[in-house]
Amino acid sequence: MNLSLQAIESYDKSAADLCAGYQSLGTDGVHAAAIDLFPRGAAVLDVGCGSGRDAAWLADRGNLVVAADASDGMLGEARRIHGEDRVIWVKDSLPRLSAIRGLNVWFDFILLSAVWMHVHPADRPEAIAALSGLLANGGKCVITLRHGTPDPRRVMHPVSADEVRHLAAHAGLRVIREVPNTDLMRRPDVRWTTVVIGA
Repeated sequence: MNLSLQAIESYDKSAADLCAGYQSLGTDGVHAAAIDLFPRGAAVLDVGCGSGRDAAWLADRGNLVVAADASDGMLGEARRIHGEDRVIWVKDSLPRLSAIRGLNVWFDFILLSAVWMHVHPADRPEAIAALSGLLANGGKCVITLRHGTPDPRRVMHPVSADEVRHLAAHAGLRVIREVPNTDLMRRPDVRWTTVVIGA
């Protein structure tokens, strides 16, 4: 099972509007809870890259950045906004990340920003295993968890830090950091948790 076609189609149709909203926020603000862990001069993977905001920010820090998204619309907007030169853009999605695994690259840092809620709970063990297999020794993976009222157009499933901790342990990883966050888009019914996992 891959990401819902309904969710992907919704992102395709709304790509321009969604990307404008995402681009209005800064990476350092959105990821303040873990920004000290964002590397320089490393191999980085941004899964579900959306508008490419974070991928481009990471590339500007001297990282080699691969950015993946399941939506052609979102990838098209990301390329349009940020260009083709700084980031390697790839169409791919959890749980398998088959195209990324085919690159035979291990990443020092993996980012999943506002993605995990789209992964069906039945697919999450495979997803964590895929992420674990892509992490280099000592690598870290930052996952932001969306809590609250789901957007029915984009098919969102419940998430929890406890579930991530359990799945990570089965994949030989552990939770390094867990921080609750407010919603920077000021939606009163949405909140976030930043979870960092690694070996």
